[in-house]
Amino acid sequence: MKFGLHLDNAQNLHPDEVVNSWLEWVTIADTHGFDYVSVVDHLVPFPDFRAKDLPLFDPWQMLAAIACQTRHVKLLTLVSNASVQHPAVLAKRAATLDVISAGRMVLGLGAGGYAADETAVGALRASQSERYARLEECIVTLQKLWTGKQVTHQGQFINLVNYTSAPTPRQTPRILIAGKSRAILELAARRGSASNFAFTDPAKTQILVHRLSEALSRAGKSVEAFDITLLDRIFVAKSDAQARDSWKNSGSPRVDGHPGLIGGPETLALKLRQLSEAGVNTLFGMFSDATSLQQFCTDVIPRLRQR
Repeated sequence: MKFGLHLDNAQNLHPDEVVNSWLEWVTIADTHGFDYVSVVDHLVPFPDFRAKDLPLFDPWQMLAAIACQTRHVKLLTLVSNASVQHPAVLAKRAATLDVISAGRMVLGLGAGGYAADETAVGALRASQSERYARLEECIVTLQKLWTGKQVTHQGQFINLVNYTSAPTPRQTPRILIAGKSRAILELAARRGSASNFAFTDPAKTQILVHRLSEALSRAGKSVEAFDITLLDRIFVAKSDAQARDSWKNSGSPRVDGHPGLIGGPETLALKLRQLSEAGVNTLFGMFSDATSLQQFCTDVIPRLRQR
């Protein structure tokens, strides 16, 4: 299993402290062989009951800073909403990050499942089918723009006239598509090279992986060449009881009833093996502090590797 560090909206800290702590975290991840660092891309905190006045940084500027702090990890938003971001802007931001990071950019995209972002800026909420169609057209347009050629595109949602996007990425960008619905899994299979499920237990994950595998087969792609990723909170401590206390001290967070991955090193290693057996090959983890991230690297990952 591969690992990613996910940076969500900040804890109750001054913005300067958040930046300094995050740069410390990404150095730990880069040093311990993580494959990815991702940054949340929302306009308002997710879930929408979280405090609105905590720092929620622009992900592209944060990723550029992280690119200069790291050498190995691939960098992405998890994920950008194709319903509210124009592909011409996305193409330039992503290509710029790819140049800065020497080819380590991955583009994470979604269809805008979090309605609060659009409500906050007064955007009209489109139907699910329209948002999926907009996402697919966004991907097609991005791939045209990344060739560096002049693009004229008259689509259902996107119009470009004799537009050339520069710089171009240093490599052909990989695209991660987030979501769990059958339609989004079909889209990920057709247009993406990776998928992401968020806050899902092993039983539900196994069902999603099976559906994705069928979609990949229909698209003529191999599941072995596709990156199946999961985003989840990780609460690790020396014992299961201490890990549960850490979860409670963080407000006992749940998404759709799922509390995250909680336990001591041996328990967490077992849970990671279950996720791997369900078909997940990459876990993006959200941590509460540098200490828990360091413990995950030194106590949990080695146990997983030993098995």
